[in-house]
Amino acid sequence: MQHDWPGNVRELRNVVERAGVLHGGEILGAQDVELLLANASPPLESGDARPVVQPLSLVPASPAPSKDRPIDLRQEIEAIECDRITMALELADGIVSDAARLLTLKRTTLIEKMRKYGVQAAA
Repeated sequence: MQHDWPGNVRELRNVVERAGVLHGGEILGAQDVELLLANASPPLESGDARPVVQPLSLVPASPAPSKDRPIDLRQEIEAIECDRITMALELADGIVSDAARLLTLKRTTLIEKMRKYGVQAAA
């Protein structure tokens, strides 16, 4: 509540999206939010270079398998990849090279995965 949100709603949205990517399914405390705010990039001034982006962490998409529920590992991996690619593109405002940095992938590798999953970069 004490943060002045210099980027207004856009900054809040980016912090919430980052929290979802980095801490999906977890309950965040005040310290977690402070860390997210500390790592959030300030708004770009005209002439500024693009901010350095931090890699995304991976969070399992579903609970661990059990005796009663087998898991299709290939399908799970594809679902995680597609989800993370979509999130990274949203965080990077559709800029593929920035999304690739978030995912710690080469740009060409990300483009191939986007084709595989039919993911489009937002214009």
